[in-house]
Amino acid sequence: MFHEHGISDKNVIPLFGKKAILDLPRRLKMLSLWRWIYEYFRYFTLKRISEPICIKFPKLGSFLKNYSAIHNIKKDLSFINKYHQDKRKIVFFGLNEVTKLYIDHIELTCPELLYGIIFYSEEHEKLETKYEHYTKTLDELFYENLDDFLFYVMNDWEYRKIEGMLIENGVKKSNIFRKGRRKEYLDGTLKIEAYDPILGYSRIGGEVPSFAVFSNADDQQNTDIFKIITLGGSTTDPYFSNIKSWSEYLFEMLKNLNIPVKIYAGGVAAYTVSQEALKLIKDGLNLKPDLVFSYSGMNDVPNLYNVDNYFFIKRYMLKIFTPLIQKKMIKNEMQCKLLRITELALGVKGLETDADFWIKCEKIMHAVCNEFGIEFHAFLQPTIRQEAERIVFFDAISTYIARGGGDKSWLHDFRNIFGGSEEVFYDGCHVYEKGNKIIAQKMLPYVLDAIKAKNEKKGENN
Repeated sequence: MFHEHGISDKNVIPLFGKKAILDLPRRLKMLSLWRWIYEYFRYFTLKRISEPICIKFPKLGSFLKNYSAIHNIKKDLSFINKYHQDKRKIVFFGLNEVTKLYIDHIELTCPELLYGIIFYSEEHEKLETKYEHYTKTLDELFYENLDDFLFYVMNDWEYRKIEGMLIENGVKKSNIFRKGRRKEYLDGTLKIEAYDPILGYSRIGGEVPSFAVFSNADDQQNTDIFKIITLGGSTTDPYFSNIKSWSEYLFEMLKNLNIPVKIYAGGVAAYTVSQEALKLIKDGLNLKPDLVFSYSGMNDVPNLYNVDNYFFIKRYMLKIFTPLIQKKMIKNEMQCKLLRITELALGVKGLETDADFWIKCEKIMHAVCNEFGIEFHAFLQPTIRQEAERIVFFDAISTYIARGGGDKSWLHDFRNIFGGSEEVFYDGCHVYEKGNKIIAQKMLPYVLDAIKAKNEKKGENN
């Protein structure tokens, strides 16, 4: 995969952090003192002052943006000439100001490189006559030899969709570039815009706050509608990377079977299993679901989000509350007066391992659902290329499930659902739409069994 300026991952030299310290000999050999000063100035000074200055002086911001874009274009074309002399055609997905700069520069210097512009979305704004000339379709592209192309995705919002589609059609990851940042999204993901007093953070828009809703029936008019809640982190988040989540694929499969269904997709990026459990109790029960799915694991590996041995406390919470209690007078409702609270209470220290805590939270959700007559299933998600401590975490849970810890009919190991294939992954745990479709297919039988059980129970009651 290539970075924004056409630099290969293997050539990127970490400058700071644990990885940088371990790699110190190589860095000292490859970087001069001037290079160190330049990188520090670039990342820690320019990065902090350039954005507010550009907001205050729009014309200066526009000039710097164009200068930076042209500079990057020249670097990319130089990179292509040096390392990809056999790939003489460039495909742009989408049109924005950066695309236009690319095309203008390529027309002047090496027009033979330009294949055309493809709009992955069906709708796009009316093009200037000049750029209509370069418009191509996917059908035209797929008649070509795809090894002869480099692909530039000009909008982050569509990046993962297009990358997954191209890879499914035989394109190598190393031939796909990424351009056109959008501040309101991170990696094509809808931003998380609100703090939640219990969960920490959440989204507030939509039909149901903090849930995306997929429905083919009105539960006010149809009493037979089957309600499902899906919980998890970014691998369940319906807004992550702007690709169809497995919750949406599951809805489409049930819809095609003419089953009236409503799915509340409640996964949120970076949520851990403890946040899932709290969300189920706080919000999920109010939706009166028939079935709850928890699909997670990755966010609960050691040293990622949780404070060590305080599994319900997230690292970012300390950053929020520490300055708050140092500066604010807080009214104590019991004592009816303002007090300056200066300490954080983290509770009783947990003694179990991270894997044991994941299992415990899944048991808690199972017990809660069982008490309220809701069917529950938990799934340990698949991952690839994990560090040693993460492998230990996943192996411990897999072993527990394999040995039949308790009643394991509701606890499932999904680590091998892709049959060992890594092509569905775009990083260590996130998958393209193809992967999400497979996940939904694997979950479908559990839904159908739950619907059957509900109908049988209803028949007995009648």
